[in-house]
Amino acid sequence: MKRVVAVISTLACMAFFMGPSATANAATLPNISGTWYSGGDHSKRCEIRQSGNSITLTNERGQAATGSFVDPSRITTSWPMSAYTSMGPQTQIEGRISPSLDTILWSNSTYWTRGGSTTGALPDISGTWYESGDPSKRCHIRQHGTSLTLTNASGQTATGSFVNPRQMKTRWGITEIDGHLSHDLWRIDWSNSTHWTRGTN
Repeated sequence: MKRVVAVISTLACMAFFMGPSATANAATLPNISGTWYSGGDHSKRCEIRQSGNSITLTNERGQAATGSFVDPSRITTSWPMSAYTSMGPQTQIEGRISPSLDTILWSNSTYWTRGGSTTGALPDISGTWYESGDPSKRCHIRQHGTSLTLTNASGQTATGSFVNPRQMKTRWGITEIDGHLSHDLWRIDWSNSTHWTRGTN
C-alpha cells in the first residue's frame, strides 16, 4: 500500500511541474500572425494565423496548411503535395524563423518575408568569377532581383535564385546545385564540392 501511495505521489509531482513548464514554453513563442510574401514578392501574398502553439497557413496559391512550433525559431507544417489542390497526400515542410522575425526560410528552398521585396538586402554578385580561382576557368553571373543566370568555365548555362542573402539554388540541366556565399562576397562554395572566386590565385 505504501508503495502505491508513493507512486501516486510521484506522478502527482510530475504533473505539477510539467504543467507550468508547457505554459511557459508557449508564452515564449514569437507572434508570426499576419501577412507574408512568398519570395518577398508583393503579388504573392500569404497569411499565417497563430493560436498558441498551432498555426494555420495559406500560401500565394490559396492552398491551406496546418502546423506547429518545434521551438521559438522553428515551425513544422503539412502541405498538400499537389500545387493545385488542398486535398490529397501531404508533405512536411519545416520553416526557420529569422531572429528579426521578418523572414521564414523553408526546407523546400523558398522563403517568406513580412514586407515587400527583399532585393535591396541581397548582395550584388554579378560579374566575372573564376572556378577554383583559376584564371583560365572564367565564369559569369548575371543578377536580376532574386534571379540569377550563370555560365560556367565550360560555357554551360544555368538559372538560379537566392534563398537568402548567403544561399542560392541553381539548376544545371536536370541537376540542382546549391551555393553558399562567403561573408566577404569573395567566394561561392557549391554543393558539388567546387568553388568560384571573384579573383584569381
